[in-house]
This record gives sequence, C-alpha cells and structure tokens, in this order.
Amino acid sequence: YHAGCPRVPPTRPPWVSGAPMAVLSLLFACFAASHANTLDSVPTAEWKDIKSDFRGFVRASSGPVLIKNSPVSSWGAARWTPEGLRSQAGNVLVPIKNSTESVFYMGCCKLHRIPLREVIDRCAPPPPTSDPEKPPEKIYFSGPIQFLGSWIREQTNINMLDMGEVSHDSAYALENGGALRANLWIGNKGVVTPAHFDEMHNFFIQVYGEKTFQLFPPSAWRELKLYPKFHHQHRNILRNLEDPKVFEKVTKEILDRTKSPPLSVTVTQGDILYVPPLWFHRVETKSDVSISINVWSASAKCEKVSKAWMEKFPIPLKSLNVLTAYLAAYIQVLIQEFYGYDAELVKEFTGIFRKSRYGGLKGKDIVRYSPIPMEVDSQELIDHSTYIKQVEESSPSLFDESNVGSKEFKNWCEIDDDIVKEMTNSVPNVLRHFKGLSRGMGEIYLGNFIEDMVSQVVGFKRTSTFMKTCVQNPILGKKNFKKLVIDNKEYAEGYAEYQAESKLKTEL
Repeated sequence: YHAGCPRVPPTRPPWVSGAPMAVLSLLFACFAASHANTLDSVPTAEWKDIKSDFRGFVRASSGPVLIKNSPVSSWGAARWTPEGLRSQAGNVLVPIKNSTESVFYMGCCKLHRIPLREVIDRCAPPPPTSDPEKPPEKIYFSGPIQFLGSWIREQTNINMLDMGEVSHDSAYALENGGALRANLWIGNKGVVTPAHFDEMHNFFIQVYGEKTFQLFPPSAWRELKLYPKFHHQHRNILRNLEDPKVFEKVTKEILDRTKSPPLSVTVTQGDILYVPPLWFHRVETKSDVSISINVWSASAKCEKVSKAWMEKFPIPLKSLNVLTAYLAAYIQVLIQEFYGYDAELVKEFTGIFRKSRYGGLKGKDIVRYSPIPMEVDSQELIDHSTYIKQVEESSPSLFDESNVGSKEFKNWCEIDDDIVKEMTNSVPNVLRHFKGLSRGMGEIYLGNFIEDMVSQVVGFKRTSTFMKTCVQNPILGKKNFKKLVIDNKEYAEGYAEYQAESKLKTEL
C-alpha cells in the first residue's frame, strides 16, 4: 500500500456539493432477478458515436455505460465458445473454485488446478437423470488471460481500452500489478461475484452467454458498509445483498438519501460495460455458461490520491500521551477541512464511518474475523494472515510495542488550541491529492487514509476505540474548529488565493 499548495478554506470544497450522479436520462427497468426491485437502467452508447473521442467520453461519464457494437466483435476472442476453448486450450491447467453455494466470497474456497476442458464440462447443466436433491455444482474461474497461453493475446486487443492516464513504468503501476491488465472469467449459471469495488477503470467484455450487474455509486458506502482497510474482505461490503429483504432495504435507503436508485444491466455477447473506479458491482451469471474478459486500466485520480500516503506524517515523536493528542487533532482537522467545516457533514461522516467499518465486527477480531463462512486453507486467507503477521512482527504499532491498553489511552485525547492550529498547517498537503474526486470516492479514500494513519500508532485492534474516543466524541462536542483555523495567520494568507482559483475553475 502506498503509504507550496493552495489552502482549503473553511467553506465547502468542490467535492461537498458534487455533480448529479448521471447526466444522461435513465429509464426505469425491472430487476428480474431474485430481488424484485426497481433499479435504473445503465445508459447505452453506440461505438460509432463515441469512437472519435472514446477516452474523453469515458472520462466525462458520470457513471457506468453500456457500449454497443464496438470493435471487440471483430476480435478472434469474440468467436469463442465453450467448445472452441475446449479444443484450443483444453489441456491447460487453470485454478478454479468450486462449491454448492452460488456466491464466491473472497476466501470462500480452496483453489484446485484442473484442465480447462474439465472446467467447460463441469459448467454444463446437469443431465436430467441427476439427483434433484443434490445441489448443482458451481464452477468459478478467474485469472489473467495469459493463463491460457500467448496465443490469447493474438485474439484480443486490450490496448484499445487503455485509458493512457498512468505510465506503464511508473512506480504506482509497478506496485499495483501494472497499468493495464486483463482477466478471463468462466462460470456456470447462478455463479455470483459479491458486491465490491475496484480502483481502476473497468471494461467488462461479454464474450459468450449473459451476466447481470447491479451497480452502486461510491457514495453508497454508507448503506453498503465496508470492511476495515486491513481486513481481508476490504473492498467488499458487509451488507448481505443475497438476502432479498436486505437488498430491497439497502436500495430503498440509497434512493431515499441520494434520490438516485442503483443501476442494473444485463450484458450479452459483444457488449462492453464500463464500470468507473470505486463503483460497487455485484455480478451474476444468467446463462448456462459464461465467458468474459475484463480489462483494467489504471486511473489518474486513484494514482493522484495515492500520493497522500507519501506526505510527511506531521506528528512529533514525543511521549505516547502527547503523540496521541496530536494524532487526535490531526484526524479531527483532516475531517473538518475535507468537509469545509460543514458541521452536519462532519457529524454525519464521523458517526457513519465507525458504524460502517466496525459495527458489524463489534467484539470480534477485526483483522481476522469474518461473518461469512470461510475456508481456512483458501489462498486469500493464507496470504492475508501471512501479511498481517509480518506487519505485527516487523512493524508493530507504537502502542503494541509499549503494551498500551484501550482504557489507558482514552485519557490522552485532550487537545489544546495550539495543537489544532499546528495541524491545520499540514493537513492541506494531504487533501490536495483528493482534488478531482467525487465526494463518494473522496470519503472512501479518506476513511482508508485515516485507518492507515491511526493503526500505525495505536494498532489495528484499537483503531475503532480511538476513532470513537478521540475523534467522534470530541467532534460531536462541537469544538469551534472553524474559529481556530480562521485565526491561524499562516492559514489565512492563502485563503484569498484559493478562493480566486476555485472561482476560476468553477467558471471554466
């Protein structure tokens, strides 16, 4: 993980008001799955209408778009069928997950390597003579397209979907698996990838069969509820959308708050579905067999915000009690400045943030516990446990090194006005990297940043307690941060310049 600027004024920054979620007219459609609900349909674009400035069109879109009649239909891969893949790459060993359950959560299953021809055969519908009482097997394969061999590159042209926003040899690209990546997906009817978000532009190409997507904007994190940043299910959601009642309740909550319902779309052969960074999406196979390719292209916005983690941590390494007070002030000022000192928005975020990321894990090991049944020998859990153990042993938090208890540090959160003013001088260096993000994207990254900063000092298991005791409670106490910041001379000097720049950007 990635661990001289204009000042953010005590007024609403650009991401507070936000633009409407969709600039295109959306038509209502029935969600014809097990969840009987009304969702908006995804806007559709014809390739011939956008090909002259495809990248500009994608960047300007305010949400997902279904692209029809694209050059993908001329790829060799567009003519793949289950039988064709069996004959062309049937002997290739690929890692699969299998289960009698439909939903393939992270860490649900062990990986097995079997020939691709066997994957195709096991995806076929069970014969009529099979035991009706026996649950049908679900097969799930997902992996880089090069698993099938170099020939697959000759039958695809993923470069046409490269947004070109991030250099392929940049540190960000190299640390995150590349600026352009492609995955192959094969599964049978009923297989579900649970709702999650990705941090790249996602172009999903349906090669064979059909899949249905339910999509939720980044701002829906409040209702969907994220796992903590350091949990193995991070980027996945806590709410169980597989329960029709929960799905209906969540979609109503989102509609009531945002006035914009979630989206639904079924992709068929030759379609490209564009899913923007940090949009939550749940995917279900509708046909007997589905073959898909998705292309991830690195996002300039996500690269930019990652630089916030590279800023100098402005907290002095003094005694732990003083360090705790500085950390509390830093996080409080960070949240206040992010929301332009809007008391209602600040109050809303501090309350929902803890409830969203920690409420469902109360009293549990928030690093390792999962409310979903997991396979302890799954590769995802093994990798995550190894990572957490390495962090705890090689880079323990300052509190862990000193064996500080949760009750002990609760008395260390008192901050004075001088500490608050000192923190206002450094916080804008972090928030400048958030410029250009939608409010929902900014809030998700703000939460990630806060968790990383806090856990370095107090440790994973004390983060929730720290946020409640040292951040949420003082903020709800309505301390007059706005006056303290305005009285800070150094801060005020950049205020007029920032306002003038913001006004110019708004006019442009």
